[in-house]
Amino acid sequence: MKLYQKAIAVSLSLAMVLSLAACDLGGGKKDKDKKKNGDDDAVIAVADDFSSALTSRKASKLIKLCDEDAAEDLEDTLEEDLDFGSRFGGDKGDICEAIADSMSYEVDEDSVEIDDEEATVDVVFEMVDYNSLLDEDFASADDFIDEVNSSKETIEVKLTFELELVDDEWVVTNAADIIEDAFPFIDEDFEFDGEVDLVGAFDYSIWNPIKVNEDCIYFSVYFTEEGYENEQGYYEVYFNDELVYTSDDYYFYWALQYGIQDGAETNDEGYMLPGTYTIVVYTLDGDIITSDSIELETESTKPATPAVPSTGDYTFDPANFGLAADSDVYVTYIDYTDVVLSSFGLTSDDVTGSICFTCFLVLDNDANATLIVDADLYKANVDTFMRTNLDNIVTALTGYTVADYADIQGMTVEEAEEDLMAAFYEGFNTNEVQTQSATNTYVIDGDTITMTRNDGSTIVGTYSSETINITVDASFPLYALLENGELVFQKYA
Repeated sequence: MKLYQKAIAVSLSLAMVLSLAACDLGGGKKDKDKKKNGDDDAVIAVADDFSSALTSRKASKLIKLCDEDAAEDLEDTLEEDLDFGSRFGGDKGDICEAIADSMSYEVDEDSVEIDDEEATVDVVFEMVDYNSLLDEDFASADDFIDEVNSSKETIEVKLTFELELVDDEWVVTNAADIIEDAFPFIDEDFEFDGEVDLVGAFDYSIWNPIKVNEDCIYFSVYFTEEGYENEQGYYEVYFNDELVYTSDDYYFYWALQYGIQDGAETNDEGYMLPGTYTIVVYTLDGDIITSDSIELETESTKPATPAVPSTGDYTFDPANFGLAADSDVYVTYIDYTDVVLSSFGLTSDDVTGSICFTCFLVLDNDANATLIVDADLYKANVDTFMRTNLDNIVTALTGYTVADYADIQGMTVEEAEEDLMAAFYEGFNTNEVQTQSATNTYVIDGDTITMTRNDGSTIVGTYSSETINITVDASFPLYALLENGELVFQKYA
């Protein structure tokens, strides 16, 4: 009996233990599930609040839902960053505002994952399909915005929120990434093909500084509206009222130009012809935006050719220098007047005519080019010049005329002149001047002449049947008297 009672007691004890164990296990599972479901709801609630604040772009509420570090990073700039109208301004600002206003969201409650004090949840943001609209042509931003507001086509952006439990509150830890990725449209460039009122927006135009002797002129056009310099038009150029150039389509951020590279005619020295140049600027549709004219001037940069000196009966003959009589002869005059007169304290303003070294360039038919400075011609020139100006020179030096000098000396005027000329030649010995000549070979190619010296060096110039222009170096005997070493030869008659 006792054994039976003991067995019953053991059985009851075991049943009680199992029952209690079952109660413990059942009660523990129920509490844990309840806690997990409660955290899911909290995570979803935070994600929902954050997404709502994000789509309505309420910066202060977003910052409250962030972790402390993110809040510190965002609090100074987030409100301005989410105000797309002010941030981008103009058409882009208006478009971004319109797309942002189309946004909605849905928290994916089944995506919640919790690992102790960290959690993630997915949120799907929906907005108008602006990408498809970018492929269409709109005349203006207003037309684009109208389509944004009426379009039923949408796209989705799925973002994963990362959260952390801080002081029993779930906060978003990747707020900056979410905010950046939720608005992909802010990275787009919105451009439209609509007509721009360039005529109405024209402000002013200016010519770049114009100097004498130009090879290109420049004209800039400015508008009152920002961005209009990126528009295109074209322009025409008139020279003395005659159309000479029509440009291709042209962006206004470059200065409009016209010059030699565009076919402008030039003078003999390679500069644009003097006269009135007019630029007329058009829209691509042919409406005149503006026009203006400018006067262009030129002046010769060539050294002035002295007047042909008086040399009495002298005539140059190539045969006198052993050259073929049928050679082509060119001549230039190198002014020496001021050098001679300086010894008397006079200038060319005190006399008539000039003293020159006369330089001949003789081209024979055997491709020989001979430069000659004839001493006899120089002496004849000096003698003629002095006799012509003797009275002026004597008067300037002494205050007496040649006739006065003749009276003082008891001479005739003719004798006085010869006496004064002898005195001049005693102080100015023309016999020191010797004839100079140098023979080179030459080749003519179109309007270019190239002369080759014995040492292989070359002299290159421009050639025509009437003129030859060359530039010599310091080895040329009279180089010091030249301007930039230039010699301008004319055909010798």
